[in-house]
Amino acid sequence: MGYAERKQAEVERKMEALALEFERWLNATAPGGPFPKHHTQVRAAIGRLQGFQDAVREILATDNSLSTAREMARTLLAVHRIWEFFRSKLAQRYEKAFARYLAIADEFAWLCYHPIYEQARQANPGRAMKEPPLVYLNGGMSPFILTRDASFQAEAVPRELISGSGFKQATSSLPFPVIGVPWNQVLHLPDALAIGHEVGHSVEADFDLEAALDTMIDEALEESGGAARAPLWKAWRSEVFADVCGCLAAGPPFVCALADFLLADPQELLARQPAVEPYPPENLRVRINVQVLRKMGFEEPADRILTAWDAEYPLPAGQSCFAEEDAPAIAERFLDGQIEALGGSLRSALTFDATQYERARTQAQCALEGRVLKDYRDLRVMLAAARIAYATKPDAYYRPINGISPAERLEQKMESLLTSDLRSGERARTQQQQQKADEENRKLGKQDFARIFQRLQ
Repeated sequence: MGYAERKQAEVERKMEALALEFERWLNATAPGGPFPKHHTQVRAAIGRLQGFQDAVREILATDNSLSTAREMARTLLAVHRIWEFFRSKLAQRYEKAFARYLAIADEFAWLCYHPIYEQARQANPGRAMKEPPLVYLNGGMSPFILTRDASFQAEAVPRELISGSGFKQATSSLPFPVIGVPWNQVLHLPDALAIGHEVGHSVEADFDLEAALDTMIDEALEESGGAARAPLWKAWRSEVFADVCGCLAAGPPFVCALADFLLADPQELLARQPAVEPYPPENLRVRINVQVLRKMGFEEPADRILTAWDAEYPLPAGQSCFAEEDAPAIAERFLDGQIEALGGSLRSALTFDATQYERARTQAQCALEGRVLKDYRDLRVMLAAARIAYATKPDAYYRPINGISPAERLEQKMESLLTSDLRSGERARTQQQQQKADEENRKLGKQDFARIFQRLQ
């Protein structure tokens, strides 16, 4: 056997190793495995990479040269590196210390995303199936999201086949969004409400809402007399929309969590002026969210949040036009404006109402007093209750009462709400639906491969 034949045999063996790795994860996420809720996400990621394998086989079938076999061996290693982007995030669920937090966080992300997707799907039955976000732990200070429009990111290996901006440009979108949350949140669920904001970014990207939201901004500013401020509001569009989604996910407790996150030295914070950049100044951002709460009917909580914020951070002169004139009009449109891609308004798909808020307050009080929790089977209510309880008595939240801390009492209740196989309200895909999704993902994988391989020529 010559060099070329040996190299081809080596490549075949390496493809087999990759296939076995994929099989392990498909089994782990199949019904009866440890992570069945992630089966469609894993199939989507693996389907893309199986498209790479298909392309490698086609090339080797027509070109048995040594140089081609060597290049395909490097390509298969690149596939391993791309897979590591997903595998490392999924594998966090094998760690007992992280499992409960991630299960709750994944379910919360699903409960924020699924109602919006379902409303859009009913209005547009032909819309392609989309995978929900996957939450993972990382070293960032604040939660963030890589939407489906972001490119695959492979582990960094110097001088290897895929590296730098060239690879990002060569690959297509992620098969599902990933939401990174700080490692140190794993023992502090009250901060998990920020995931609702990150899901908002995914909704904006998945349904191509940029133009529709900009139109809403123009309409709102025409009403408020703030047309000259349009460039600023359009620069803030994504963050404001994501905050609206956060409010609809968890109501006033989300805004309380956001305000805590935005706390800074008063002198520094008050010096920040409106600018054409992605985020509005912190002072304005809290006030924008307060206006969203008012439009949702939460007048008393909104007043309470604003009074506490004002005591530390009064509104600088010249910014009332943003907070008191523009923000109410924009909040109303982002909440209730009809969006064709969503099949209705944002609030008609997802909301957090007065009943849910009162239930969250009741659960928080029960937890803080060491009493048995009410049987409210709503994970969003439970996460809101965790934030309320912590904000009310942060020094008591983790201290045992009657043998168990309020935090643990609430988290045990949340865990009891999780189903073993499907997410809340999820319908299992038909064989035909799954086959169609698999074929589409393999096709996209081959397209990714073609772009990458073209860059190597």
